[in-house]
Amino acid sequence: MSSSKQRFDHAVVLGGSFAGLLAARVLADRFARVTVLERDALAGAAGHRKGTPQAHHAHALLARGARLLAERFPGFAEEVVAAGGRVADAGTGVRWLGPAGERIAQPIGGSTFQLSRPALEALVRRRVAALANVALRGAMDVTGVRFDRSERRFAAVSLRDAERPDAEIDADLIVDARGRASRIVEWLGSHGVETPPETRIEIDLTYTTRLHRAPEKARGLIVTVGGEQATRLGALLRLEGGRWMATLGGYCGDAAPRDDAGFLAFARSLASPAYAEAIEGLEPLEETRSFRTPASLRRHFERSAEPAAGLIALGDAACAFNPVFGQGMSSAAMQAECLADVLRDERAAADGHDLVRDYYARSAAAVDLPWRLAASEDFRVAGVRGKRPRAFSLQRRFGDRLRIAATRDPEVAAAFTRVGHLLAPMGSLFAPRLLARIWRASDRRGGAREVSGIAGLSGGATG
Repeated sequence: MSSSKQRFDHAVVLGGSFAGLLAARVLADRFARVTVLERDALAGAAGHRKGTPQAHHAHALLARGARLLAERFPGFAEEVVAAGGRVADAGTGVRWLGPAGERIAQPIGGSTFQLSRPALEALVRRRVAALANVALRGAMDVTGVRFDRSERRFAAVSLRDAERPDAEIDADLIVDARGRASRIVEWLGSHGVETPPETRIEIDLTYTTRLHRAPEKARGLIVTVGGEQATRLGALLRLEGGRWMATLGGYCGDAAPRDDAGFLAFARSLASPAYAEAIEGLEPLEETRSFRTPASLRRHFERSAEPAAGLIALGDAACAFNPVFGQGMSSAAMQAECLADVLRDERAAADGHDLVRDYYARSAAAVDLPWRLAASEDFRVAGVRGKRPRAFSLQRRFGDRLRIAATRDPEVAAAFTRVGHLLAPMGSLFAPRLLARIWRASDRRGGAREVSGIAGLSGGATG
């Protein structure tokens, strides 16, 4: 470590996607040098990469993630608009429909950025590449890490490229942001370091996506699980270039066909006819693609009794969410902010082991809200397997009421949307005044007798 004002010398980030770029941004404030190693070649313009096949499908940057990006990169919203994207209030930018009806459109004071994943990543990459102490290196194949047993810390990254088949880069801190391709658990185990327990939810989700030319003034549309098949959902999102991205999702192996007739038939089976009506008669702009996600996976690094120094996981390497809920990029931004907080903490940063321990404690709290939200929704689908959240049946009854109330009461709709966009904790939905509005708007007999039990969920469901 350096004795300079920045306190640290060199950080290495594995993975140059969204999570890795945000990690590099916060590291640049505290390290003299930051090196980002990405397996794919890095082009300057927006484009798809082999390492991010999911980028061909629907992505959402939640309002919390958009806020953090704007804070880290002043003027970012203007760059989104210049790139052909759109900045819209999260409460009014898209229509939310489901078995209970359409959620009332209500501003929540937090915006989202509507543009494709490659375009968003390109904007972030350009801003990070402009930092004087950050080096982005593409076409880098990381083969392992070096572990110093005497100090119990990871000290270097091994890699190969076209010029050097066997090279090593020393690092004071290594951030693994390689997503589901991460080998961090393997590395920990091979060096005798305790590996984290895992929570896995088997969803067997398939996305099927095609692009269309969007009608003038087209508005995004989200159709949640329900209708003829309770495993099906759809997202119709506005992208740059006057395009609509139509993504159909199916849980538990229920996948939309890729041919025209099958794709449209699947769309017609959703909870609302609005989705199929919106895309009927529109000509696809490119081939229809599919992408499968077998499971959501959370690694509980915070439960490790004696973590090694010098290596942390961030983004999907730590917690890979069900992509349906659009939480991955925003969660990665929140985890990067946790890292920034730890690096500013004099006590935690003074010792590499404390740094890792404190980072995982903070990031676990940041991951908890989106994970609980997603898990509680996943288990509403018959066939999803895994450990159900505590008091799930009570949560489900409350969730049913909340969805109905959000179609009838603007204040409930706004509160529901703020939680979904990670701007407010889940416990905010259990404020007495809001609970009363939910019960009145949901208009079901016997609701008053359940209030006390459901209000008790707030203590264990806050994020």
